[in-house]
Amino acid sequence: MDTRGRWLPGGAGVLFQSNRRGSLDVWTLPSPSATLQRLTSGSGTEHRPRVSPDGEWIAFDVIDSTGEHVHLMRRDGTGLRLPDPAWPKRFSMTCCVDWSPGGDRIAMHVNGWTSAIVRLDRATGAAIDTRELDLPGGADEYHRWSPDGALIAYEAVTEGSWDLWVAKPDGSGAHRLTTHAGNERSASWHPRLPFVYFGADDRAIWRVRVDPSGAAAAAPERWLTLPGRLEVGGDRVDFTSDGGRVLVTVRERASDIWLVELLLK
Repeated sequence: MDTRGRWLPGGAGVLFQSNRRGSLDVWTLPSPSATLQRLTSGSGTEHRPRVSPDGEWIAFDVIDSTGEHVHLMRRDGTGLRLPDPAWPKRFSMTCCVDWSPGGDRIAMHVNGWTSAIVRLDRATGAAIDTRELDLPGGADEYHRWSPDGALIAYEAVTEGSWDLWVAKPDGSGAHRLTTHAGNERSASWHPRLPFVYFGADDRAIWRVRVDPSGAAAAAPERWLTLPGRLEVGGDRVDFTSDGGRVLVTVRERASDIWLVELLLK
């Protein structure tokens, strides 16, 4: 299964995770006519890839004997490194990265319930500073930077369900973006238009118009409904930098009926 697709810079190819060789690994299709390339082949799980805006680094999560932590590698799969060797001792887990537009910071989920902003040395991929945030909502995760880097959208549990929130990168000014019953998850900012896209169920993509502060300027509207047995997957949508094309991760819903024969004694 190929999931969590992301555009490579320039929109010529895609980056994604796949279990086509058994365990989850990071793969890339550099262009439509190119051959698929497997970038990771470790014994653990490598998933949730995110390429830096300049295309020099790929951030992804590695699950191995030390736990689950964010790693970096070069675009061709070389130079694998943990940005800060102290993370496994400081945090029980780190995951779910998003790059700032400038490529010098990442937002990530830590310890299973909170967030952190990391400043990086863009040349070496080393972490310069890791600062935890105190954001409202429970289990805040899957942070997404706005195109200008002034805001971060994230998802958190509020009143028993997942909602989208928006805050500044220092954690200030946090406010709830969606308030509907059910779960709103996987935020994605349009690079040119004032909309945040998200999944409100497994069958559709929604969007909400936002003002410059990141507050809702109109009621959410359904943007894309998938036909037939298709469902929306994780990391639901990703736009090219010009906003002209969108990559949607989908999966096919299937069900099976099994007959189990019991020996009656």
